[in-house]
Amino acid sequence: INVNITNVAAPTISGITTICAGQTTVLTAAAGFSQYNWSSGQNSQSITTGTSGTYTVTVTAANGCTRTAQATLTVNPIPVVNISGNTAICPGTNTTLSVPSGATAYQWSPSGNTNSINVTSAGTYTVTVTQNGCPGTASISVTTLPPPVPSISGASSFCVGGNTTLNAGNGYNSYAW
Repeated sequence: INVNITNVAAPTISGITTICAGQTTVLTAAAGFSQYNWSSGQNSQSITTGTSGTYTVTVTAANGCTRTAQATLTVNPIPVVNISGNTAICPGTNTTLSVPSGATAYQWSPSGNTNSINVTSAGTYTVTVTQNGCPGTASISVTTLPPPVPSISGASSFCVGGNTTLNAGNGYNSYAW
């Protein structure tokens, strides 16, 4: 009696194994097998998935021998981006817009590549924060407040040795004469 031992090559799985939430990837087992059975229930050479976890494929060769391979898919979250800073500035002043530090990359529009930018004019400012290869975006609008227009009242002339009271009106935070 002769016994033949048939060696079946170990299958491989190819595809992108780290994606961002909301994306999918295609995992493909090596070609050349007669049957493919994935742990996710599919029975094709390739599967499309967007769920993190370990995927196992059991392949069957033409001679009936089986082998398995595994691939682990990591799904990274999209960063939640919250911009802080004053959204209303007075003419000639500025504000700092910022997002928390610790991300891989920052890209502000119209310009800037750190977690904060100095803003001197009104407009919409957008930042894209990248963490683990996944981008999250937020925008904020900054407006310029109109300058105060005080109306000074009181006697504009008075006698030598006399005095007058001038009034700039109510509703201002501070007064400098």
